[in-house]
Amino acid sequence: MGICDDARNKGIDTVNEALDPLINDAVTIIAHMRARNPPLDPTQYYDAQSDRTIDLVAYVADLNQMKADQTQEVNDKVDSDCQGTVDFLQTITDFTVSGLTLGISDLLPRHMSHIDVGEILGGKPLGGPNSALNQLRDGILNGIGIGPTSDLGGPIVNPRRAVEAFLKNFGIHF
Repeated sequence: MGICDDARNKGIDTVNEALDPLINDAVTIIAHMRARNPPLDPTQYYDAQSDRTIDLVAYVADLNQMKADQTQEVNDKVDSDCQGTVDFLQTITDFTVSGLTLGISDLLPRHMSHIDVGEILGGKPLGGPNSALNQLRDGILNGIGIGPTSDLGGPIVNPRRAVEAFLKNFGIHF
């Protein structure tokens, strides 16, 4: 999962955390109103706090539309801003690697010389889990008896998580 996917998921989670409780509360009230004997009309819900009648069915529809619109806005923003930036940086990196290797990297299979900018920005400077450097690192750690989840191995395997935990101790959320 890349940095853009993380940003997308965080944005969608924020939308869901804001709107889902409102939607769930209104749906529960509607269900209770309809379950009464005789049933009450949820389109004529009286709100004593604001001293007015509210159409709860339309309110839920509006909230669901707002949730869909905001989710689409998050997706559009990530697609245009984040992915565009990563793609631009990836193009520059590919061009640089090609130039530094005098074009040899263009002849090799992509996985042998590819530097994934998305993985670097996502806190994985050595690439994805199957990259040669990560396989070598894991082999060395296992050879000297350091587990990937140990206090010493954790920061080596996932430096981003270690930095986030360190900053969190000082009240800084990254």
